[in-house]
Amino acid sequence: MKVKIIINIFFLLLLGCKEQGLEFKNRETQSGTIYPAMVPTNLFKTVSPGQIFTLDFKFGNPPYKISTYYELSFLKAKEEIVNTQIPTIQAPNKADLYRIRIEDAIGSVIWFDINVGLGSSGFSAVNSTSFDNGSRASDVYTGDFNGDGHLDIIAANNSSPSIRLYSGAGDGTFNFEQSLSSPTIMKLSVVDLEADGDLDIVYTNRVASNQVCRYLNDGAGNFSSLSCFDLPTPNTGTVNAYYIKPIFLNNDKYIDFVVTANSSGKEIYPVLSESDGALSISKYEISNIDDAYKNLSVGDYNSDGLLDIVLHSSTRYIALSDGQGSFSDSFNVGFASGPGGGDSCMKDINHDGYNDLIQHHWYYGLTASINNLDQTLTQTYQLLGGNFVHNRPSLYSLVCADLNGDNNVDMIAPMRNRDFQSGGGDRHAAWYLTGNDDGSFNSPSRVYSSHVHDNAYFAGVGHIADINSDGKLDIVMGSLQHGQISLLPAD
Repeated sequence: MKVKIIINIFFLLLLGCKEQGLEFKNRETQSGTIYPAMVPTNLFKTVSPGQIFTLDFKFGNPPYKISTYYELSFLKAKEEIVNTQIPTIQAPNKADLYRIRIEDAIGSVIWFDINVGLGSSGFSAVNSTSFDNGSRASDVYTGDFNGDGHLDIIAANNSSPSIRLYSGAGDGTFNFEQSLSSPTIMKLSVVDLEADGDLDIVYTNRVASNQVCRYLNDGAGNFSSLSCFDLPTPNTGTVNAYYIKPIFLNNDKYIDFVVTANSSGKEIYPVLSESDGALSISKYEISNIDDAYKNLSVGDYNSDGLLDIVLHSSTRYIALSDGQGSFSDSFNVGFASGPGGGDSCMKDINHDGYNDLIQHHWYYGLTASINNLDQTLTQTYQLLGGNFVHNRPSLYSLVCADLNGDNNVDMIAPMRNRDFQSGGGDRHAAWYLTGNDDGSFNSPSRVYSSHVHDNAYFAGVGHIADINSDGKLDIVMGSLQHGQISLLPAD
């Protein structure tokens, strides 16, 4: 009788959830036990620095363990235990993009994207600045590498292989601090490998030996000697290590990675971190994938509390995490056929509690698609299309965040080519699209740097961060064609 009463209560809760338009999801733990997951009403929220706010969801059992991470690096910003039914959380004091992981008393997990920052009216070229990173700036990230409380910039140069660190003063100015030798660097990530609170550097070593390499940081900006780890031999074809993104793949506290390859092989490479900063690399084969560039993005696609990946090729593949260091399933969600690949974001663009997909292709433009929760997407918005001769979006970078403070997802897509000036020369530019609460987007506008440079096309990479400590999110862009890094402060 007792068991029957409990079951009836459970189904009453489930029925109430469905009546509110929410779909009930289960999560199977490693032990095989199935628990009711926490079901959110919205996975994306904008708050001001230091603001106290609540996250609303159904089910779940307190106390909750709440961990706040920086979105790009997964560096832990704070952790707390909350023993109330609906957690009240204080946002970090620094404007940035964060991911909040909530785990309840019986092991159910949910991830929220939190955008911390004050809204801005746009980005003006008048206040933009630029500085030189040598022959190229093939990847750019921000973070506090020397422990002084100010954002620094780290930039890769895959032409004359090196990683350069620029220390920030907190007012939007940066000075060159040091250069790290990085043979045949392709793409990099900044992460806290040892869970010690310090940002380390991990990158793919593409041409010479197909490795993942890393520098460990002591917290003051002093880096260890270089250590590299070999990728496994693919089952078929060849491998050239290419993109690398941080992700949690198992249940330990150390950040992991996924590496993709620009090759004829069918594999992606889960990379597990160990306590001493060592890396253990395996491989996971995805059948029928082509050999185009394989960029990737990270998010919980199927609302099971595990972080999955979107793999970018001529089409799009979702690979679902198994929570044990690899992937359990992969499937094609489609895209325009053709060369070029692209970047994407997993964000809840229509506020229904499930992550959707924003994606772009350097020939076929930007699109937004709603997650149907059944391994399919409904493409609802064509944001930009056609073969842009000079102004098409870059295939290397797409930034999704709330930049104007209206609690909706916006986009920054650095242009693949250039914004040509009639007076001679070119300048870094990006498409800027503001979002609406139904998942649609407004007509794009262009934002650009005032710096004019011959052949300043291929802006290529871009990120957002509060570089001048005013509580607003600014744009940082680098160029694959030359070494200029452009800074566009928010108005």
